[in-house]
Amino acid sequence: MATSRRPPPGQAEGGKIAGSAHDAANHPQDNEDIQNPGDVKSRKPHFTEIMKSFMRQYVSDRNTNTTDNDRQHSINKKNFIVILIYTVITGVIMVVNVVQYGDNHRFNKKQFRVISQQLKEIQSGSAQTDRLISAATDQARAANELAKSSEASLVASQRAWIGPDIASLPGPVTENMPAKIEVIYQNTGRSPAENYYNITNTIIFNNLQWSNGFAGTKIHDLEEQCKIFQAPPTGGQTVFPNKSYRLTFNVDLLYDKRIVKPKIPKFTRSVVDGKDVIVFHICQIYRTIGATGHSSTCFFYHAGLSPPQSLNFCNIGNSAD
Repeated sequence: MATSRRPPPGQAEGGKIAGSAHDAANHPQDNEDIQNPGDVKSRKPHFTEIMKSFMRQYVSDRNTNTTDNDRQHSINKKNFIVILIYTVITGVIMVVNVVQYGDNHRFNKKQFRVISQQLKEIQSGSAQTDRLISAATDQARAANELAKSSEASLVASQRAWIGPDIASLPGPVTENMPAKIEVIYQNTGRSPAENYYNITNTIIFNNLQWSNGFAGTKIHDLEEQCKIFQAPPTGGQTVFPNKSYRLTFNVDLLYDKRIVKPKIPKFTRSVVDGKDVIVFHICQIYRTIGATGHSSTCFFYHAGLSPPQSLNFCNIGNSAD
């Protein structure tokens, strides 16, 4: 009878262990299973750990996110506070600027009104000054005119004035007799008249020329010519005031002091009969108080109307300066 021998417990176990070790070396997964007996029991703790780890990671992440959110919230809050402060400061600055602009605007308006008022006052003062200047100018002009008038009045009151007093025909008025005229003149002024001389013109007009204005035009021309003559600087006669002088005009003394004996007109039959008019124009020139005096006088003889002893004055041709 065969007897089975049981290996010693140490060998059997040892062999089994050795085999198991060999298998474990070749098959680690199996080895793990062998080392962790009971799959359910060995895997359940592992899942729990994973879940716990996940939860810890989740909590950690949430805490991290919360921390970040808190930090971001703090930053946003600080930014908001800064922005708010900036906005408030900007608003204050704007308010200050608006107030300052209003003050400046009111000040500028006030200054504008003041300057406008000053400008109006200046313009008014300028206009008043112009009026004063104009009034002063007018007064000066009036004073100047008054001075000239006073001087002229003084000169006129002190100067010499020469003029004829009466004129007559010294001879008989008969045909072919020389037509001479005798004039009595005097100086009615207060100063002597120096360098006196005279120019005479004798013209015969018929009745038509005497009445239609032709004679008047000729006599006026003689009057104007008399005003342009100048007394010579030397020579001539001195006529004293308040003394009468008699002069028979039968010669002409010209400006250049040449004595010319003109052809003395004669009384014609028409003059003697009163059909023509004979005119005597006398121009007297003299020096007085630094000026030249002139006296223009016109006499006429018309038979039957003019007495030979006192000839008539013409209506034109009589003036003095």
